[in-house]
Amino acid sequence: MKHKKVKNNQGFSLVELIIVIAILAILAGFLAAAYVKHLKEARAAVCLENRDRLYKEMNAKYADGTYDSLKEAYNKLMENYKNRKLCPSKGTYSWEANGDGINQIVCSVHGAPSDTDNGNKDSGKTFPGTDLAINSGVWPKSEDFKDNYEEILYHPSGIFEYEGSYYVITKDLTLTRERAASGPGGEVYPWTSTEKLTGKIYEMTDDDERISGIKRGDLVKYKDSYYVYNSGDGPEGTWAPNPNTGSNVWYKIPK
Repeated sequence: MKHKKVKNNQGFSLVELIIVIAILAILAGFLAAAYVKHLKEARAAVCLENRDRLYKEMNAKYADGTYDSLKEAYNKLMENYKNRKLCPSKGTYSWEANGDGINQIVCSVHGAPSDTDNGNKDSGKTFPGTDLAINSGVWPKSEDFKDNYEEILYHPSGIFEYEGSYYVITKDLTLTRERAASGPGGEVYPWTSTEKLTGKIYEMTDDDERISGIKRGDLVKYKDSYYVYNSGDGPEGTWAPNPNTGSNVWYKIPK
């Protein structure tokens, strides 16, 4: 007598279905969170790039004499761009001072460029003779660039150390792998964008006071703030105006 093999066509049990659905829900949650994070980072990167481009255009218009100040250049350019969505997260831009002598384009959603780029960190050390923190991770390494053609924009900085010397970035500076390899003060990018500190420190107490014999890279302490002299000089130094004049020979070092 032959027996027929009976197939089990009952499928998944209710418990098995619940387990599968729970696993899928957990996986979906992880994927959704990763997607949202990636989307936020992408929007922040686009916003930062748009602000960098706007800042470069402002600098160009200011340099060629179209506008008398960066603030005026910002206001005029923003009038031209009022119908464009510069921030993909619907943030609004403003031209603000950060309290350290630096004006920046600030996004209401993503903040100031210094909040999102370059990854500068306090090293825990201070510049000799001052309370100015020395930042680490400012000057890029070769591996920070995806390839030889990638450009990274660096904004004005506090003091950082590079191969035993101390420097500041005084103006926006675009670096490639090759430019970065030459180090701060290299000749393949504009020398006016960085300043090597000499270690010499003057102090001003009088608003009308001037200094003689000062050289590029010297520091001046004035009203609890420090300024680096970043203009040309002769072998014996030169006369320098008081930092309160707003002269562009001074760069106020952020604390």
